[in-house]
Amino acid sequence: MKIVKKNEQGFTLIELLIVIVLIGILSGVLLAVIQPGAQRARAQEAVAKANLDKIRMAMLACISARQNPLNSCISFEGIGANDPSGEPTPSATYVITRSNQVGFPNSIYTQVCLSGGRSYTNCTGCAMRYIFDVDTGDFHVNQGKISKNCLIDF
Repeated sequence: MKIVKKNEQGFTLIELLIVIVLIGILSGVLLAVIQPGAQRARAQEAVAKANLDKIRMAMLACISARQNPLNSCISFEGIGANDPSGEPTPSATYVITRSNQVGFPNSIYTQVCLSGGRSYTNCTGCAMRYIFDVDTGDFHVNQGKISKNCLIDF
């Protein structure tokens, strides 16, 4: 049997518990500040926005070069661009089509829905859209940009 001398010092159970609690609090604060999920989502939205900007530029080139853009610039083949669907997330869906909305007659829009689906209104994740008015040759309100459920500014 070992005899403990009175002058030996060690940590008490209370001191060890306090250190463990402090480490837990600090790691919780650190994870809250870093938020890896939110940073990943922002990065994915930035990639989707960059893809959508490239599609918009190809769409503008097609519209300015064609005599009947409402019929010839409403597909990826028509504008001469590759469909980036599946990037940056496997469920990301890009669409180019003619607008059938009353507020945007004679318009072509391109959009992305990161959670999948071809409908902007039914998209549950981040959705971004450019709307181009063929008659006026300009983008609709806010440079044609509209978005919903996104973490980044569009």
